[in-house]
Amino acid sequence: MDICVLYIVGAGRSGSTLLEMVLGNLPGFFSVGEVRYFWEYWQAEDRLCGCGQPLKTCGFWSSVNGGLERAEINTAQMADWASRYDRTRHLPWLARYNGRFWPAPFITGTAQLFQMLQSASGAAAIVDSSKVPSHLYLLKQIPVLDLRVLHLVRDGRAVAYSWNKRRKKESGSQNEQTMPAKSLVKALTVWTIENRFAQLAAVNISRYTQLRYEDFVSDPSGQLGQALIALDWPGVDLAHLDKNSFFMQPTHRVGGNPLRFSQKVLHIRADNTWQERMPKWQQLGLGLLALPSLRRYGYPLQ
Repeated sequence: MDICVLYIVGAGRSGSTLLEMVLGNLPGFFSVGEVRYFWEYWQAEDRLCGCGQPLKTCGFWSSVNGGLERAEINTAQMADWASRYDRTRHLPWLARYNGRFWPAPFITGTAQLFQMLQSASGAAAIVDSSKVPSHLYLLKQIPVLDLRVLHLVRDGRAVAYSWNKRRKKESGSQNEQTMPAKSLVKALTVWTIENRFAQLAAVNISRYTQLRYEDFVSDPSGQLGQALIALDWPGVDLAHLDKNSFFMQPTHRVGGNPLRFSQKVLHIRADNTWQERMPKWQQLGLGLLALPSLRRYGYPLQ
């Protein structure tokens, strides 16, 4: 039986952690966070699971790693391959040479990882929010995956503002390190590239749909319901989102925004801080710089 995987693809700071948390609390769905980073984070000593436990002492991930050990998967070697190959900078080569790009044992090891995830979770669908298109190219090389792709898009100017102004704690580490900031132009350029290659990577995937962050936060149940229908998941009960809030149950996510550690009622609402605090001339300049991409996803210049 194929392993059903819902992959959230898009650019960083687009709201994927929020979307993943909502999906991970739906019946039949099991959120595992950013699978792309599992190999590297398993080698570290300070990474936390979404349940709040250190990754290596979490019962779920310990079970997954035990299965990988029995399959004789070398996690250190997998971590090295992940850091070398599963990168945004390789997207032009992946778009042209995907089948010949990846080391065969890396594909095999990743397939084993998803088999262990399904076995340990017992869920009908695994939610992987790694986002980067390079990881989607990798997943396309695994025949046992029933791959369904949800392309999350957010206004590139909001993404650029977040990378430039908002420092967030490193994904689930116990130390106080924060992620480095990016210039507005660099962040917008990465946003443009990753969203464009997200569409290219999804070519030949029949169950693919786009969801704008702004639409999702304004109508969570309606917009997510439409997206799930497009991905061949009709009839998912989203009534608990009608009031734009839900109570988050702890799940076993690796990587992602520190929001994933919250265990409380979460109110879903738009974050428009960038429009309030970014000077209008910067908004206009960035809008002109990314005008073709903004128009592609339905964002106005002003």
